[in-house]
Amino acid sequence: MFCLMPQKNWGVLGGLVITAICPVGQFHAAQEPIMRVLVLESKQLRFRADGDKPLLVFGIGLNKKRISTLKIRQRNGRFQIAINGSSSRWSYLPGNVNFRIRSKDPRGIWLGKRRYRGELRVLVENNRIQVVNHLGVEKYLSSVVGSEMPKSWPMAALQAQAIAARTYALQQGRKKKFYDVNSTEKSQVYLGIESETKSIVCNVDEKNLSIGNKYTESVKKKYSNERIVIICADIEDQIMDLDNKERESFMKEIGLDRTGLNKLIREGYSLLNLDTFFTSGPEESRAWTIEKNSKAPDAAGVIHSDFKKKFIRAETVSHDDFIKYKGFNECKNSGKLRLEGKDYEVKDGDVMFFRTGA
Repeated sequence: MFCLMPQKNWGVLGGLVITAICPVGQFHAAQEPIMRVLVLESKQLRFRADGDKPLLVFGIGLNKKRISTLKIRQRNGRFQIAINGSSSRWSYLPGNVNFRIRSKDPRGIWLGKRRYRGELRVLVENNRIQVVNHLGVEKYLSSVVGSEMPKSWPMAALQAQAIAARTYALQQGRKKKFYDVNSTEKSQVYLGIESETKSIVCNVDEKNLSIGNKYTESVKKKYSNERIVIICADIEDQIMDLDNKERESFMKEIGLDRTGLNKLIREGYSLLNLDTFFTSGPEESRAWTIEKNSKAPDAAGVIHSDFKKKFIRAETVSHDDFIKYKGFNECKNSGKLRLEGKDYEVKDGDVMFFRTGA
């Protein structure tokens, strides 16, 4: 994480840590080699886009469809796919499994709980689905060094590791038919984007909060693939001293729809692949943190392990509907309450009431 802000006593943001960016980029070749990394072998996989930009799928007749999620599984010796969360509409793949997934989103492609740059190629070998990540060697090395060594280590150690990792990687090129290296200790640990991603926080004055300035433009240009949050530390300091009503009025007056702290929290949740769901009763309402795409029983288990074991169903309402209709009862009367089972993937902001057995 790289942070541009004064060390001022104004809450959580003042404690952000500045860490070094791995210098592997200085080892550029004239024509950058492509690494083929075996990142996963399984009988069932799930891919999804990180944001609004869809997945680009080539090789199975889906290149003209807007795809946000894609699942593939093996059933009775054949392979099925389902797109855009429609688990009830599995369709069989004709012929051999061999297709490619790309994205124009610099935040990469989610495969399970990890994100990857470049292209993901999906094929079948030894009756198992394999996913091979094709990407430039420098991006590969950036993740390898971050995966195998703490970024707090001396720069000389990181540089030495980068050189050693590069030498090993290039020696493995094209020795195997479909991939060069594994993503585990068998070769070099490669964890995808998570081990290289940074959140960049730029502190500006009040007049430049909405549009930034020449310095934020310079940061965006230099770190075009990173997540950038623009905040004004002075405004944050003022907001923290106000009660809820005054805060809402003040933010409306200056045209701010969300505090910098809230922006940073949301960015952190996105970076860590986390979502929030809520429970609400007569005595209290509470937020719970879960991993993205968690199933309803797993979300129930965050509250208490018995809730997961004895899960029956979840009465579910979206956050917006819960606020609009002022609680479960009116949501039910208005047809906004849903009954979800064990296979339901909890959405960010869901308000849930879990029914469990005795």
